[in-house]
Amino acid sequence: MSASGGSILVVDVGTSGVRAAVVRPDATVEHEYRVPLLPDSPAPGLVEFDAARMAGAILEVAHAALADGGPVAGVGIANQRASSIVWERATGKPVAPGIGWQDLRTVGTCLVLQAEGIRLAPNASATKVMAILDEVDPERARAEQGELCFGTVDSWVAWTLSGGAAAGSDVLHVTDATNAAVTALVDAAVGWDEPLLQTLRIPSPMLPLIVDSSGTVGHATALPGSPPICGIAGDQQASLVGQGCTLPGLAKATFGTGGMLDQCVGPGTVPGALGRGAAGTFPIVTFRVDGQTTSGSLRRPRSPSRWRPSAPRRATSGSCLHCSGSVRRCGTSARVARSSVSLGAPVAPRSCGQCSRAWHTEEPTWSRRANRTAAFRLPRSASTEV
Repeated sequence: MSASGGSILVVDVGTSGVRAAVVRPDATVEHEYRVPLLPDSPAPGLVEFDAARMAGAILEVAHAALADGGPVAGVGIANQRASSIVWERATGKPVAPGIGWQDLRTVGTCLVLQAEGIRLAPNASATKVMAILDEVDPERARAEQGELCFGTVDSWVAWTLSGGAAAGSDVLHVTDATNAAVTALVDAAVGWDEPLLQTLRIPSPMLPLIVDSSGTVGHATALPGSPPICGIAGDQQASLVGQGCTLPGLAKATFGTGGMLDQCVGPGTVPGALGRGAAGTFPIVTFRVDGQTTSGSLRRPRSPSRWRPSAPRRATSGSCLHCSGSVRRCGTSARVARSSVSLGAPVAPRSCGQCSRAWHTEEPTWSRRANRTAAFRLPRSASTEV
């Protein structure tokens, strides 16, 4: 601790690039490096990325930041959520392109499942991993034997920093509760939902261990000094905490590849219905510490380049920025919020699918991220591209 001075290395994997920086005990951000890493869109509605290139970029920026900033006491990870990767456990090699959170190839699958009473959104990980397995392991034999690993981007970062396949049994295959919840594969206790996994034909041996958002989970043996990995959170949750919104009622808005409004509602049990509701909303885990889950988020994803700056809209309780503050037009967000409280679950709804009951397969529009400041989410300024 004396050599590091309590500094933290932050690795932040976003939709358009990978960044790392050293955060000092006084919250000063120093020695920030960035590698652009845009996803591909091979066809309208499809969004893919090269996970191997992502791993290389993670190590590149992390080593560069440490070379300038010196030893650190720990490593924090923030990441784009729901984007899905499947790789070989023995070699660490991805078996297919990663599928981005914006990808809409599984809309048809979601509609079929909806007819069977299972509500899932195509931007969640559940149907993305199904699509990858259908391509590379249709019989699920390799996945059942544990030869394949599934993970969201945080899992991939932890795997990479802990040495990958070369680390053997010491390699980390983990995900934190904030990222696990966005897969839509967890139950009310934020553990893997075994009945749902069986229905979707996703073998549990390929899933990562769900851990707390804060606390040492292993060591980054691929980095000098092997600092402990002591924090993992999805980008929006990391930003919420970084802005100090850890008490009920506090909220923040960020504008980047998507525009997000998130609110902390407080600790409590997550409702059993974590899947996409009829109005396109669902609760989300804000963070989990010492096994205690704090819930609450309202999200309105939309590309900033398509907003009308001349028409600012006021966000109120039970409203959505996509509509003119109208709960009736946006869906049943207020009713969901009231019902969750009545169940003893302090959870705010999160808008999904641009507040629409239907999904659109238009090609995504890319834009550069706006400025962000968070505990594990780095500000946009003063970044050195490597």
